[in-house]
Amino acid sequence: MSDQPTQAPDTAAPTGLTPANENPWYVLMTLYGEQDGEEIDEYIQEKNRRAWNAWVSQSLSNAELRWYLSELNLYTPHQIIVEEELIAWEKLSAEVQRIHQREMTERNEKGGKNYLYRGLPNPDECVDLSSLNMPKTLNVSNYLFLSSLRMRNSKCDALEAYGACFFRPVSLASSRFNRLEFVSSVACKSMSMENTQVADRSSFDSSIFVGSANFGRSKFMGYCDFSRTKFLGEARFFLTSWYDRAQFDFAEFRQLASFQNALFDEHVSFADCHFGHRTPQGPSGVNFTNARFEKPATFRNAKFDDQYPILSNTKLNDRFIFSTEIEHWPVVKKYASSFLSRKSNKTAYSPELVQAKESCSIIRHSLTNQGFHEDAHFFFRREMGFSGRIGPIWHRVPYLIYGALSDYGYSIARPVLWMAFLWIAATMVYARVLWHPADVGWVQSGLTGAAFSFANMFKFFGFQSLYFDGQVNNADPAIQTLTAVQTIFGYVLLFFLGLGLRQRFRLR
Repeated sequence: MSDQPTQAPDTAAPTGLTPANENPWYVLMTLYGEQDGEEIDEYIQEKNRRAWNAWVSQSLSNAELRWYLSELNLYTPHQIIVEEELIAWEKLSAEVQRIHQREMTERNEKGGKNYLYRGLPNPDECVDLSSLNMPKTLNVSNYLFLSSLRMRNSKCDALEAYGACFFRPVSLASSRFNRLEFVSSVACKSMSMENTQVADRSSFDSSIFVGSANFGRSKFMGYCDFSRTKFLGEARFFLTSWYDRAQFDFAEFRQLASFQNALFDEHVSFADCHFGHRTPQGPSGVNFTNARFEKPATFRNAKFDDQYPILSNTKLNDRFIFSTEIEHWPVVKKYASSFLSRKSNKTAYSPELVQAKESCSIIRHSLTNQGFHEDAHFFFRREMGFSGRIGPIWHRVPYLIYGALSDYGYSIARPVLWMAFLWIAATMVYARVLWHPADVGWVQSGLTGAAFSFANMFKFFGFQSLYFDGQVNNADPAIQTLTAVQTIFGYVLLFFLGLGLRQRFRLR
């Protein structure tokens, strides 16, 4: 594997853009002044926000206002939109209209141009910021959007949205940002950032995407943070590229998360992520088909509720970490039953089970190469478990027996318990048939039968030929068959016990 970083494509900025100040929605968002750089003038920002929130909610009835606030409270434990700002239009309307006309005129009459003012936008229409050139920071923190926001094919120095709330679809598709901060915000409908590029830092920390979120074909050139983000709908990252560190720690994916053909050119962390939650449409999960992890990746403490991650043709780095807590993974038997119960054919087959087996095999191989043999065996057991539930019965039986007798070479207790059962069951037969209690007494019958049973199970010690050779030779064929079967199973169970001890104490 090459140590050279993947070269980021040189994607041209959108052309034919309109100056931002010609857009009435942009001017309304920055009514009392534009922000420049990362240092935000909080006084100007507060006045801009109050004007926007009053304008956007001017036509809401009291019932509608209560409904929007109650919907918002379902997703955020703290108040991100101040209710008083939503009922201030009557007080601010004259000032907002006057300043908006003045700003639109002054910002667009520079250079001797005449400007015809067309009035305030309609709050019920889509907020359209498409094909704009915004050379300054656009800060919409704690703004309320009751109609769709469209910012397609635009160029923006920085978009800051801390605690913003979007009740209608949001589209930032094909836009270019130097910096993007979408933090602690709520998108109640779909969110589209397809083919979007962020040149520097981007953050979606603690945001909530209620509808589907599409980041397909986007490129994140700088550090990207999705920590504590909640995806309640489908999350699509098809062909998305991260050229710097990416962080998804404590993120939650309720439905399918698709990272197909994604590129992680630097370190990526999915630590403490939660993938899953069964939905009426079926189980959810995460798909990394054809994804490339060029640098170390960690899924430490990540939890997979409904499905194992799909890793078909995934390129993994030499350092790839998964947790092995049992409660973090679907139970093999229950997982298999959820798919096989739908099948009517006699051969147990399900593409989901084949994928799960393949994923366990890939993870096992990666962990083995890193020397994490205990963790690798965790996934080996699940791989064998799926093998015992795929295909015709004669193919599954060896795996099922292997699992039942030894937990696939991991358990110490199972072989010991099976040996104890075999020893006691055979003892009862021998004591009853070869040394009948009526002839030698109950104690003598039981002790002699137990000794004979032990000698048969562990024949390599030589106790059978030394003490019980005559009993075996003179016994009827049924008893001779039982002794042979007991000897065979004794060797098999002893072998399984050795596997368990070897795995537990690393006796390699």
